[in-house]
Amino acid sequence: MPISSNAFPRTSPMLAVCASRIAALAIVAIGCTSCGDDHPPTAAAPAQTANVTITPAQDTATFPYAQKDEFTAAMKTQLDKFNADIAELSAKIEKASDAAKADAKPKLAALRAQAAKLGDMLSKAQVATASSWDSVKADFKTGFSDLETGITDARKWLSEKVAP
Repeated sequence: MPISSNAFPRTSPMLAVCASRIAALAIVAIGCTSCGDDHPPTAAAPAQTANVTITPAQDTATFPYAQKDEFTAAMKTQLDKFNADIAELSAKIEKASDAAKADAKPKLAALRAQAAKLGDMLSKAQVATASSWDSVKADFKTGFSDLETGITDARKWLSEKVAP
């Protein structure tokens, strides 16, 4: 029996784009489990989807208020990944010299503070109203980018100070 063109419901192009971006965020959140290197890419590593590079921080603008739940779920996953990255950095620093530990202590405290601030922003996003949504997303994007940069810088610093 042939399948008619009306056999499957049509979705709006906007919904399809948002769904593909959410899928890209999920891929980024999961990361590469078979990369073979000592540390997986951070949660903010760009994902390639339909020849478009998307990072969670850049993708915030495309989530309308109607998709607040999807946005907050995706960003919660990203925040969890950042917290895991901070824990991994902390464990590696524990193996370092006393001087490196002393240098690292304020850096880790700053990363933890940034992650806590991002968690607060996420809580605000979860209860945002339609009128505050764009502002909340913009704040989250800034906080996300700051934490992403902080973790990247900490990894670089750690690789220079501590042997693998």
